[in-house]
Amino acid sequence: MSHDLGYSFRPARPADALALQRHCFPTQSVEEVASYLNWCLRQAESGRLVRLVAEANGEAIANAQLTLHGEIAEIGSLVVAENYRGCGIGTALITTLLEAARMHGAQAVEIGVQPDNEDACALYTRLGFVPHRQVETRYAPGGRVLYLRQTITTPLSLP
Repeated sequence: MSHDLGYSFRPARPADALALQRHCFPTQSVEEVASYLNWCLRQAESGRLVRLVAEANGEAIANAQLTLHGEIAEIGSLVVAENYRGCGIGTALITTLLEAARMHGAQAVEIGVQPDNEDACALYTRLGFVPHRQVETRYAPGGRVLYLRQTITTPLSLP
């Protein structure tokens, strides 16, 4: 899927690890990014995950994934390279993954965020997500994650 702003979406591939590390995960090593990316791609092969990248000038500059948990799906690993933020890439990734969730039969989609990340909370709210639950975790800075949820509505089929 191509966009007017010079980027396109495609499924992630192993060769994206270096660009993703450089643009999206600079505090991690290339090996760590490659290892997690390869795990995600194995999950995608089994139908449990959709991992997309946004590509510009031949390089992955953003990524996000949709993990399928039966009727509930979760958007995660949403990162847009700093110099591409504010261009609508994150919004387009979320919209694309919501459609993928619908196609996979999900009834709802959740997305997690640090409660003090006002920009992300505002974006998710603008896209129709509503606060659903908050969890304590040792994996997130601050120890808490706010999950917002959007119910998937399936269009009525015509007879």
